[in-house]
Amino acid sequence: EAASALAAAMQTAAPACRLSGENAKALQRRVLLAVDRGTAMQAAALYVAEEWSATERAVKDALSRRLPAHAQDEVEELAGAAAATVCQGSSVEQAIVETMRKWNRDHADRKAKEALQGVLHEAVADQPICHLGGRVRVVGVVSKPELNDQEGTIATYSARAHRWGVRVDSQAALLAVRGANLEPLRSAADNDAGAAQVCLAEVLPALAECVSGA
Repeated sequence: EAASALAAAMQTAAPACRLSGENAKALQRRVLLAVDRGTAMQAAALYVAEEWSATERAVKDALSRRLPAHAQDEVEELAGAAAATVCQGSSVEQAIVETMRKWNRDHADRKAKEALQGVLHEAVADQPICHLGGRVRVVGVVSKPELNDQEGTIATYSARAHRWGVRVDSQAALLAVRGANLEPLRSAADNDAGAAQVCLAEVLPALAECVSGA
């Protein structure tokens, strides 16, 4: 009886509200508690429904004020979670604080993942050769075409700059070159050791996939 009375009252007081199963049960308990205190079933159900509607409005307004402009489309979903917390006994302020704390934590996690994915994507696009001491040929350099077709040896790698330090045979100075502009030259010894060499171009796509699925 409490369930049907509450459903009818919700249609009257808060037709736009959608109660989850747990929320509905919690509100039904409130209706029954009011009935035990002497309130008529219909009146108790209407009071609880109106109170719930007011709670949802208060939660949405509070979240709209606290969330940044780019996250306003998340208000409805977050308000539902916060209102459910209120339904379980928390105050509106407690629910808002907890919801915002969780949103900030999740948002920070998303930003970190996006940043890591960006780094991985750039590294994979560059196809760096994970073989210090390996022989390479410089190719496709537009800014200094005179470097193209020169051969040299990989001496260093900068993860921050995504550049390999290559000492070309024609000069002593190190050249900072993107992996995309290096073509590996494999000797017989390189081929024998190939199974032991792990190329970042093979590892990083797997890491990127793991990050995307985390």
